[in-house]
Amino acid sequence: MPQRILNIMFNNKRYKSILFVPYLFLMMMFLPIYVNAEEERNNLNVLVVYSSLGNEMNEKLRMFDLLLGGITNKSRFINENLLDSDDLEGVTHLIYIGEVRKKLSERTISIFEKFTGSMMVIGHNVEQINHRFSFIKADNETVIIGVSKSEDAEPNLFASNEQIRHIEWTSGDILYCGFRGKECVPLVVSQNEDYYFAAYHALDPLSILQSEILHSFMKQELPRQHLAYIRLEDVHPFSDPKLLLEVGQELIDREIPFMIALIPVYINPETGEYQYLKDQPELVDTLHYLQDHGGSILLHGYTHQYRDSETGEGFEFWDVLNNSPIIAPSDQNEKRLEHHQFISKQEYEKYIIQIEGFEREYIINRVEKGIEELSELDLTPVGFEAPHYTMSQQGYQIISEYFEIIVGQIQLSDSDWKTIGNTPYISTPQALSGMMLLPETVGYYDMSSQAPLQEFRKKIDDYRLIKGSVFGMFYHPYLGVNGLIEMIDEVESISDVSWINVKNINQLNINVESLTEKRQQIIERVEENENSKGNAIGRILTNSSKLEMILWSIAFIVSVAVFLFIVYVLTLRMNLRKQLFMERRVND
Repeated sequence: MPQRILNIMFNNKRYKSILFVPYLFLMMMFLPIYVNAEEERNNLNVLVVYSSLGNEMNEKLRMFDLLLGGITNKSRFINENLLDSDDLEGVTHLIYIGEVRKKLSERTISIFEKFTGSMMVIGHNVEQINHRFSFIKADNETVIIGVSKSEDAEPNLFASNEQIRHIEWTSGDILYCGFRGKECVPLVVSQNEDYYFAAYHALDPLSILQSEILHSFMKQELPRQHLAYIRLEDVHPFSDPKLLLEVGQELIDREIPFMIALIPVYINPETGEYQYLKDQPELVDTLHYLQDHGGSILLHGYTHQYRDSETGEGFEFWDVLNNSPIIAPSDQNEKRLEHHQFISKQEYEKYIIQIEGFEREYIINRVEKGIEELSELDLTPVGFEAPHYTMSQQGYQIISEYFEIIVGQIQLSDSDWKTIGNTPYISTPQALSGMMLLPETVGYYDMSSQAPLQEFRKKIDDYRLIKGSVFGMFYHPYLGVNGLIEMIDEVESISDVSWINVKNINQLNINVESLTEKRQQIIERVEENENSKGNAIGRILTNSSKLEMILWSIAFIVSVAVFLFIVYVLTLRMNLRKQLFMERRVND
């Protein structure tokens, strides 16, 4: 377009107003969406104060951390004995969890009463916060067998015996009702911005309910659609490449992204012989093909075994024989000592430093070997899955230095590997030091069952009742393709399901040559108890999808606006030429 015409247009108020209209329209249409999608989550700043047995973080609090991480990545946990008024600076939501009965200090009660943001109390000791929660009168315990969102509805959230506080409420609203027979017992009561939850914990099956309550408490909408993922489990050097290809091709043909939980090394438990992935060229070629056509590699341990167990069957980052973290080489059956077995506290603390140091070195060595084995074959692990989901809390901190995604379920206790927790939604809890958890929720196709599809369908139906929940599942390729087809058909029969593609989530770039230097940095950081790793993934998949849709919409509208503008200018020029031509004819 001639510069002269542009100058005229931009210097003319009439044309400026024409140009401004589409941009004003775009700002009015999309600015609120940006604010809601990106800023609301980041504006949440949650402080969780707790009173627990031993005044320590335990599996119940870690489970609550998992649920909270599905809503915000800005949360802190602090024991009630250490609470100070400065801890509430910038806090938008305050949660007190009373796992045990205790007399709260006057300082704590004063801080609670002066807090001006939203507050939730869970479990014991609510009666001591008698000004803010005067609408609650807590009595003894009672047992409920189910939950409903309405006093008049039948219990439909779970059917098991759960002990809760028996309360009377003088004002406010009952949000959830527990049932004792046909009698409604208030379970969740709210007044204005304050909530009370009468249960003592967030473990299953209450975890699903607690997640919904947290969304309501923080004024956050539940996800609008279900997400799903599938991973091909326990692929190792002895896996059949033909079966793996057949299963993978089915997913590729359906345009479904998938994950491959890969174990680089197989150890024969009878001979102790090592079999490496690089010695299986047909399998490596298959993995390359799958990686290039929608598959994403997960590091599923280095050997997926410890002591003389078989690869894929044994544990690797947990001593299941002694039910403890790894504290000694696999050829030693060393049991962890307790504090009463030492002559002094200093000797016990020295021992703890020693065994935690061994575990740290062990995990780093295994993870780095696994990364090196795969990277040499141009197979890039973009996430991690702990064998049998077992790992200590220190282990998760170490893994977070290598990966931003962890898949499966999470071990909540350092004293019992069977204490496993999960969440219905994608989560970035504090316990995982910034890693994003893609939860496994609906399990797998169990060929040992007499009705594997019916059992799988039941799990899908259960999680389908949870708005926007994740259908996380896995499948063993050695079963062949038929079971996979049944699973996928079942999931895709649900209209509002979107498959997760982990390649769309930013990963840490793994530089194998820098692993030695990285190793030393990790050791120094852990030993100094620093947690300098920030949360680099505050965005969840649903927000990314919304943002992409918004950008495409903006591009379309701008294109239309520019097209209309060009048509207007051309029409203007044609009219101007016609006018000049008519003036010349008159003058002639």
